[in-house]
Amino acid sequence: MDEFLDEFKRLEKLCNEIYDQQHGVTLYIDEMEQRSSVASKVIYDWDNDLRKLKRVRHIRNNLVHEPGYLGDYDWSDIAFMKEFCHRILDQQDPLVSLRRLTQRIAQNRRRSCWEATHQSSSLPRQHEQTKQTKPSSNDAKRTQRPSSHGSRWKGNSGRILIKTFLIGLAALLIRLLWFFAKLISETPQ
Repeated sequence: MDEFLDEFKRLEKLCNEIYDQQHGVTLYIDEMEQRSSVASKVIYDWDNDLRKLKRVRHIRNNLVHEPGYLGDYDWSDIAFMKEFCHRILDQQDPLVSLRRLTQRIAQNRRRSCWEATHQSSSLPRQHEQTKQTKPSSNDAKRTQRPSSHGSRWKGNSGRILIKTFLIGLAALLIRLLWFFAKLISETPQ
């Protein structure tokens, strides 16, 4: 019983620090429940973590507030709390994962909007450049894309390159499967 309560106190302390308030585990559970309709579909093990957090909070409340309650917990509940504390410290817990995913989606939307706006505004310039013998340096500056990691994979040429690579990889895998099938069929038994 002491080990369970000690682990819960550790989890509670971490959650209190996250929210800068008391009853941090309850606040964490409440936030998960508020975001559950979307998050449970996109964050791995969201529902399982929420269910287990509710379970250990319920057990802790009964141990502390119900006289004579012996508890229906086992070592897996203690292991979950230890593991969840490590995930919080490593910023791999469900709420942080959801925040990161939300930030990536927002960045991708901003980038897509920028590219769509940029491409539609650069169409007339491209047409004008075909009339000129030499593009001006101002036009080149306006039509440059911002540098980003992996920009060589963007656009149609990147997609074609990826598709070509995947087709080649598939052909290689088929050859390997054919070779192993032939090898197995020729092996004496």
